[in-house]
Amino acid sequence: MSRFTLKALRMGRIRIVSKYDPAIDWEAMNAAGVYFSDPPEGGEVYDGRKHTQKIESLEGTTPIVFYCLSPTTKQRLTAFELAGIDVDSQTSAVVYVGPAGGSAKYSAGNGTLLGLTSAQRSLGLFCILDVDGVDVQRIKNKFGLLELAPATLAELAPLGNDGEPCVDFLDPILEEIGGYLMDADESNAGN
Repeated sequence: MSRFTLKALRMGRIRIVSKYDPAIDWEAMNAAGVYFSDPPEGGEVYDGRKHTQKIESLEGTTPIVFYCLSPTTKQRLTAFELAGIDVDSQTSAVVYVGPAGGSAKYSAGNGTLLGLTSAQRSLGLFCILDVDGVDVQRIKNKFGLLELAPATLAELAPLGNDGEPCVDFLDPILEEIGGYLMDADESNAGN
């Protein structure tokens, strides 16, 4: 009988480079037909999984590569729970009910978008295993899941004028990564 090995399981890692990475040379990427957003006809929008191997970097810079695993069912459900999202078991409709202890006073569509964005951020925190050039630390949260530790987030965050890390500025990156993972299609993954 064969056994699964950690090496084999780790080979399923998904490589992602955020479109917000300052090392990306967008002029060169645009010339190659890849755009940050709103591509002209014949161009395509940058996909952090698909284009990771094709990134054009500014001279003297290296993009930050995030290594992730596809989310488990528990990670997905926990991300939805934290975001205040309920999935109707019969219709699979996504309904925003508001996070526990929070308020659900958003219109139906806006609440769902807010909830999905929050769930994507959580998936980013849960599923990032490693980051090039960063000593990644993960801690167990109250749901028993590992997530990026505050020290790792501080190391990744840009510094403010006062020299302190601005961790909130990582939200678009975590949401982008979580969005890729939420609808992870392994055929597009940049393994």
